[in-house]
Amino acid sequence: MPVPASGNDMQMPPFAAADPSSSGIQMHPVPPLGSDVVQNPARINDSFKMNSSSMPVNERLQSNILMYLPHGARIKRSIIKGLVSKKFSAEEIDAQINLMISDRSLQVEIEDGVEYLLRP
Repeated sequence: MPVPASGNDMQMPPFAAADPSSSGIQMHPVPPLGSDVVQNPARINDSFKMNSSSMPVNERLQSNILMYLPHGARIKRSIIKGLVSKKFSAEEIDAQINLMISDRSLQVEIEDGVEYLLRP
């Protein structure tokens, strides 16, 4: 009579039983947290980076503003001004926002005296 298999009589699948070094896979141990092992940061491929110095200042400022305003978002103007890079003055940011409102890439709503910017 065959003995019924219990939950404890599991067999290891064939792929797990194989020696990883025989398949060309190299296993590296993971250092425990808090150990003094220094890991190198991931490298960024510089060929895909956009050279921001080649962009005109107004385009850099516009992309900086739009970065914080996803389509359909409604955010206070003062919040956007605080988030935009400190490389730009408050006057430059205001002027660019006003330009973007006039060319309809941004919309403005005023509610209880507070200006909200919307990106259509």
